[in-house]
Amino acid sequence: MIILISIGVFLSFGSAHHVFCGVAEWFYVRMGMTEDARKAVVKFFKDTSITMIGCYIGLIAVGMYC
Repeated sequence: MIILISIGVFLSFGSAHHVFCGVAEWFYVRMGMTEDARKAVVKFFKDTSITMIGCYIGLIAVGMYC
């Protein structure tokens, strides 16, 4: 049961993280790849880092119980 929950956490947070990364890249390109755009994207990554952390927590839990 723990493995199923861990896989669910890993997949849901991992999918969200990759969607956010794609959106951030799209924003950067659409904003003209300027220094201000880079700062905005870096701030976005810092604000949404919980998705990456959740993904790794799920991955570590799967690794511990397999």
